[in-house]
Amino acid sequence: MMDTELLKRGPTGTDSRLKSSNAKSSFSPKAKHHNRLTREEHQIIEAVLEAKDEWVAASVDFNYADDDLLVDYHVYRLKACEARYAYFLKLAKEKGLTLNTLLS
Repeated sequence: MMDTELLKRGPTGTDSRLKSSNAKSSFSPKAKHHNRLTREEHQIIEAVLEAKDEWVAASVDFNYADDDLLVDYHVYRLKACEARYAYFLKLAKEKGLTLNTLLS
């Protein structure tokens, strides 16, 4: 299972941490100041996490497709989900948000 942690980098290198509901607590004691995220940044974070979930689900569905037409459908769906995830990830990086994925 993978845990996802989103950080917003502050002007002094401090960060605010938002975690998905299944993430383990690994709070950095060095981060003394926490930046508040804007509504837009929250929406971007939600979009990144949702797009990732859809991409993972599309990958699982692709792995279980057993008909040629279903395989074609799942290939297109997988590519669309991957493109959507890449778009929101790029948008998050442009806003100064970073996505750290930790293997548990």
